[in-house]
Amino acid sequence: MSSKTVSMKEKPTRKLPGLISVIAVYFFFLSAVARTFIEAGESDVVSRLVILEAVFIICMSVVIWIRKLPTWLQHILLVFQVILVVTIQQLTPEDDFANLLFVLISYQVALIFHGRVLAIWIIGLISTTCISLTIAMGGLEGLSKSFTNIAGEVAIFAYFIAIREMDDARERRMLAMDELQGAHTRLEEYASQVNELAAVRERNRLARELHDSVSQTLFSISLNIRTVQILFKKDPSLTREPLHGLQLLTENALAEIRNLITQMRPQAK
Repeated sequence: MSSKTVSMKEKPTRKLPGLISVIAVYFFFLSAVARTFIEAGESDVVSRLVILEAVFIICMSVVIWIRKLPTWLQHILLVFQVILVVTIQQLTPEDDFANLLFVLISYQVALIFHGRVLAIWIIGLISTTCISLTIAMGGLEGLSKSFTNIAGEVAIFAYFIAIREMDDARERRMLAMDELQGAHTRLEEYASQVNELAAVRERNRLARELHDSVSQTLFSISLNIRTVQILFKKDPSLTREPLHGLQLLTENALAEIRNLITQMRPQAK
């Protein structure tokens, strides 16, 4: 397995959220806070709401923007935000907009957690959203109103899960392309080695043929020269035909040697 394959199984590196999503989150927070203050009116809980919601936005910003927070601290900050939302809900029992802050907690959870931890948080937040609003508003009214917030939480979770699945699929495709490229490069190297080996074998074969052919030809020429020498001593006129044959033998041998040398030359690519 390559190092890239191993890295896919490790905990993914958390990225900073996009600018548009951050603007939407903070705008959502301001909308929920504004509606909560409108519902609270001139009551004495306004000052406490300001403090609680200020602490909430600080905790949310820390979780969103500081990527190197220890995991245990992330859980503590998120649980603390849940407690803040439940407290705000109890201070404004007739206002279901405070319960919308659970959607923002869902955003943070989906942003930083994966796998089993994310699943546990999903179940916990959906249950808390439903129970807190049901207790605050009572009966079916609170339960029915909690479904809207739960739908928002589920949509956020589904969005982040889909994004991560697309990122994982893209990473797997890139890994597969790298592996295919590596396999193609290795095949090209193997093919080059095979071609070089075949060329070496062919040169060796031609070299052996050249050696055998030259040896036989030189032996034949040597015999013919010896014959001409003997005939020349007896009668020089008798050497005409052997000399002609010796010339033909030499020309044929030269042509064969040239042909073998041509075959031994490497072919241009």
